[in-house]
Amino acid sequence: MDLRRAAIPVSIAAGGFLAAVVFGLRLHDGLPWWMLLPGAIALGGVVALPPLLAFAASRDRPCLYAAAAVTSITLAFGLSLLGPAMVLLGVVWLWTLLGHRPRRPLRTIAAALVAWTLGVASFLALFVHLDPRCVEYYADGTMAMVPTDMTTGWVWEAPQTETSTMGGSPQVVEAFCSSDVVTWVEAGVSSALVAAAFGGAWLIAGGGRRSARRAALEDASA
Repeated sequence: MDLRRAAIPVSIAAGGFLAAVVFGLRLHDGLPWWMLLPGAIALGGVVALPPLLAFAASRDRPCLYAAAAVTSITLAFGLSLLGPAMVLLGVVWLWTLLGHRPRRPLRTIAAALVAWTLGVASFLALFVHLDPRCVEYYADGTMAMVPTDMTTGWVWEAPQTETSTMGGSPQVVEAFCSSDVVTWVEAGVSSALVAAAFGGAWLIAGGGRRSARRAALEDASA
């Protein structure tokens, strides 16, 4: 049990660190930061959901470890770079759950289902609608968005060292395109789903110090 207790704060901190990493990576895709900010905030919030659930579980709602575990493991499949770390955190939280032995299995399952359903929905909400964007960076230091008819694909970089400047057009130094830039509307929907996932699971879990003390008194009287 001592090892489990020691793993709890470490795993929660690691989960928060992964969310910060996702936020930072999303801001470095070649497009202007203000165009990438909604996606960075929203995806960082999605990745932060499992450690938030684990933190709530450590505050007298141990059944939320199940919600944190299944959500983390599922989201790992959509984040290839950080997937192994999120799976590992999910396993740690499942291991922690086994050590607590929740007295209300139905609440544990219900809270996990709510967190899992809304958590996955918050991730998918970011990619339901394609919003392609392309920008060009010019030799004079300026930048401009350019039209695109792209409907699929991923982010790519198209460096150009020699571009015609006929007609007074500035020389293009680099061009970046993304098939799906997250808009503020999509980010808002995703963040609302994250909040609903956390709040719903937290309310279903119930519990608290009074419930734990009552259960202990019942065991002692029995």
